[in-house]
Parts: sequence; structure tokens; C-alpha cells
Amino acid sequence: VLERMHERGWLTLGVTSPRANSGKTLTAINLAIAIARDVSHSAVLVDFDLVRPAVARHFGFEPEFGIDDLILGTASVEATLFHPSMGRLVVIPGKGTLAGASELITAPHVTDLVKEMRGRYSGRVVVFDLPAVLEGDDVLAFAPQVDAFLLVIDERRTARRDLERAVELLPAEKLIGTMLNRAAG
Repeated sequence: VLERMHERGWLTLGVTSPRANSGKTLTAINLAIAIARDVSHSAVLVDFDLVRPAVARHFGFEPEFGIDDLILGTASVEATLFHPSMGRLVVIPGKGTLAGASELITAPHVTDLVKEMRGRYSGRVVVFDLPAVLEGDDVLAFAPQVDAFLLVIDERRTARRDLERAVELLPAEKLIGTMLNRAAG
């Protein structure tokens, strides 16, 4: 993933799946950890699943502030940051469901926020844990803010028609790959 992003000068990656419960959040977390372990990179993991935020739960903490507060303008970036003691990894968790998210995430201040996240440090990669692409319009509304997408597929649950539809909806030039989850050995 880093090689493909580096080739194109990309710094932001959205991790999504056709439907919920495909393992996209754990994939986003593990990818962000792996990126942060690379000595020439740091990573920010942003829980941008404004319907089912789960990153904080996986790290075992309850955030006081989250990305939803940033979007609404009720918290600063610094107030939302969580440092999980993993070197160069920083997490901006989600705290709760945000009604009307697809309209809010297209606001100019959200565009500015993404620019700030990607440009603050050299070598920083921003990984967005996004909702499932077929379960709302948040991913497509946010697509202009993201350089690349990784599509997580659950071998046991993802229907072929859902995979095909997700690939049709995501911008082809931004889809850098798929990750097959729960594959039978």
C-alpha cells in the first residue's frame, strides 16, 4: 500500500468495504500501526465511520472528544487526539453517530481539516476508517478528500454483486487494491 501511494505522492487512504462487518476497522487499525512502524512514516488513524464508530473500542478507551466534535466545531484537533503508545501513531476516534454526516463532511472546514492532517508532518499518512460504501453516501461524499481507497472484502459474507457495485461506485483511479479478509486456508 505504501509503495503504491508513494508512487503517486498520495498521503490519504480511505478503508471501506461493500457492507458492514467485513473487518474494515481492524484492517484500518493494523494498516495504520504498520505504517507507523516504518521509520520514514507516521500515521494518523481517523475513525470516519460516523454511523458505527469502532476504533476507540478496539483500542479499549472511551473518548471525551472525537471526529464528530471536530466536524461540528465543538473540539480542537488536540483535544481529540489519542496516543496509543505505538511510536508514530496517533488516533482521532469517533465518539458517536453524526446525523446528516454526508452533508457535514463536504463542508469547507472539513476540507481544511483534512489538509491540515495530511500536511502537518513530512511522511505522514492519514488512514480513514470509513463506513461501508453500499450502506450510505458518506464514502462517496468524502471521496474527493481521499487520495486512495482500499476495499476490504469478507470471503464468507461479501456477495459478488455487492463487490461489483462497490467497485463501480468507488473512483477507479483511486482504488489501489482490495484486501481479502477471513479467507479459508
